[in-house]
Amino acid sequence: MAPSKEFPKAPPVTEKDFEDPNTQSLDFSDDDELANLIKYKLPIILPWHKAKTVRLGTTLHSSRLSSNNPWEENESPFLLDHLYRVPPKLTREYGTVASFKSVETSKQCETRDHLSLGFGVGVGLPFLATVSVKGHYDKDVQKNTDSNKASIRSSIRAGTVELECQPRLTNQAIITVKYNGGVPALEERYGDYYVAGYKLGGDTAMLLSSSSYATKEKEVYGVTLTVEVLFFEASKHWEKDFNTFASGSSLKLMGYDTLEGKNWNEASSGRGEAAARLFQKSKEIALSTQCMGERLSQILDEMGLHNGDELTMEQCDALTKKGIVVELVLMPIRTLRHVMEWMVQDNII
Repeated sequence: MAPSKEFPKAPPVTEKDFEDPNTQSLDFSDDDELANLIKYKLPIILPWHKAKTVRLGTTLHSSRLSSNNPWEENESPFLLDHLYRVPPKLTREYGTVASFKSVETSKQCETRDHLSLGFGVGVGLPFLATVSVKGHYDKDVQKNTDSNKASIRSSIRAGTVELECQPRLTNQAIITVKYNGGVPALEERYGDYYVAGYKLGGDTAMLLSSSSYATKEKEVYGVTLTVEVLFFEASKHWEKDFNTFASGSSLKLMGYDTLEGKNWNEASSGRGEAAARLFQKSKEIALSTQCMGERLSQILDEMGLHNGDELTMEQCDALTKKGIVVELVLMPIRTLRHVMEWMVQDNII
């Protein structure tokens, strides 16, 4: 009989998965897949946000991806008049790439501890009397805990903005390729990737977690005093009960929405108005995650942008500021037609 196949387990979901990506630094030091793309100079799709506007044609140093600023801002290897002469083109897609995932988990736990102790003390006087004290202590603790988590993720890609033709090199960049070190020197000076396009879309995620507990504790103290004198015996018993009860609950909401530019990290304790407001907010967020396509189309319609439109650089900047540029398309500079031409060109500049 062939052994059964074990499938890999999915990694556990943590609160970090629902933090706003706009507040997280771009640290790719441990990304093996990205390292391979850079090593073999393949195209890269870089997650992006509205916090920084990067124009098409901007070059990037892949060796600085984990730094605060990997972009080349001092000089460009491209002819700007040629870059702006042919405007980028908008292609609208209506939810051709989209995903939605909703998960709910719950956990209940009940524990019970019991402690019982007894003790006794006796004092005897020969032929006269015997005195004994006996006692007992009982403690019973019962604790119930409940926890529930509900998470929603929604993602949609609804279009692209791309350069309609490849940028051309400046004379200085051509000289670098031809006479001053070739393509490696060009990449070292200007960067090895350039922004060839934007991917438009939106991402949202929400995690609502609730927890509650109830603890019931009972303590019993008992003492029995017995006195025996000759043939006479008398005893007295005292007992006292102590009962305590404690309970509590908490609610926590985490998440982000790239289209609205919002993030949430709120918590409340108890079952009062604050918890009710937080729960109502989670319902509104959950509803909005199911309308990502409509919300994205509404933003583009309000900007007056339609499929096939040629855009200005200012309109491209506005797309980023609206929060709908979610990914940058980075292409290797060495794959540009103009770079490859001058690698084999015998003409003198």
